[in-house]
Amino acid sequence: MRATGRRSGLKRKCLTVRTAFEFFNRTLFAGQLPSALVTLQPPSDRYRGCYNAEGLFCRNPRANTAVVERIGEISLDPEAFVGRTDREMLSVLVHEMTHHWQQHFGKPIRRNYHNREWAGKMEALGLMPSATGQPGGKRTGQAMTHYIVPGGPFARACKQLLSGGVRLARRSSAQLAGRDGGGARESGD
Repeated sequence: MRATGRRSGLKRKCLTVRTAFEFFNRTLFAGQLPSALVTLQPPSDRYRGCYNAEGLFCRNPRANTAVVERIGEISLDPEAFVGRTDREMLSVLVHEMTHHWQQHFGKPIRRNYHNREWAGKMEALGLMPSATGQPGGKRTGQAMTHYIVPGGPFARACKQLLSGGVRLARRSSAQLAGRDGGGARESGD
């Protein structure tokens, strides 16, 4: 079934982010990350994205038992899409995927903290952790961002993904909710 109207932009964007999650899982994490719920909603804080290890409880419809499992959630803020390139937004997705990796394969940490293990994995992926988003910024701490290492694994993988025509639709939360008649602004990078 084909989605139509205002909801089609949301559906297309969610599928694009899901496709990006699966692509980066294969190319940067060797396919080892378990599935995560990737949502587009403003986080409850000021960050462009967040990872919730507590996630949601989901019942496996294929299981014949009442077992409910917990699935991690990566939440990206659609407001943060405005004025940013696809490459920058995809780097935020991988930043949050690194928290998901640490939760399952490293030593889990308290919410929103970025420690040396996380920073080391980010560097290995070609994203340099930095409190300022610039070279020389502190690598660990509570409120962290990153910058893309030119020619690093993320930069190469992202170039490959974007060369395949994947683009993130750009809509504000007002547009997603149908309060603004404007259409999606496609990325130009």
